Amino acid sequence: MPQPGTQLNGKRSRRGRLSEGRPTKRTPEMVAQIAEAISLGLNDEETAALVGIERNTLINWKKDPEFLGTIKGAVAARMVKRLKQIETGANGWQGCAWLTERLFPTRYAKPEVQISLNTASGQGNHAHVITISLEEAERLEAEAAPIREKARQLLEEYERNRNGSHSVEAAPRQSMRTSRGEPERLSYARDRSRLGG
Repeated sequence: MPQPGTQLNGKRSRRGRLSEGRPTKRTPEMVAQIAEAISLGLNDEETAALVGIERNTLINWKKDPEFLGTIKGAVAARMVKRLKQIETGANGWQGCAWLTERLFPTRYAKPEVQISLNTASGQGNHAHVITISLEEAERLEAEAAPIREKARQLLEEYERNRNGSHSVEAAPRQSMRTSRGEPERLSYARDRSRLGG
């Protein structure tokens, strides 16, 4: 028989008794508070701190289909409320649109350029999305094009030199500093002759 003040949680002890052990902190009121916090956009760590439990406890509770269903239902209900406010243009719809874009960037962000950065950490995989305007992407591409071309040329020249088809005239020149700090221009051909090659 459960002790007074404990809540029946449907678990059986090793002796076969129902709800024996430490009382659970997962009350219906706490579940409602967690569902509301997550539906507002708080992450697991923030939600756990809000209700006074450990993050790992919340993660373990999310393994329970009933608990997870409650959270998903609250998130969906909140999303419907936000989308209706955006659609009707009600007072404050811009804030809802801003939050929706940031909470669900793959679904609601502007279809400009999205760079997705996946980082692995000890806690699992987290995705970060950086969104830039089309004008910014075009500017970056214009800046990168000459650099790419120069890199392509250097690679072709390297491959030619590596394959033995280099000459004194076509050898690239690199700038070096002498002991007095003055620039000295050396070619690969001159370097080879110094080394006896």
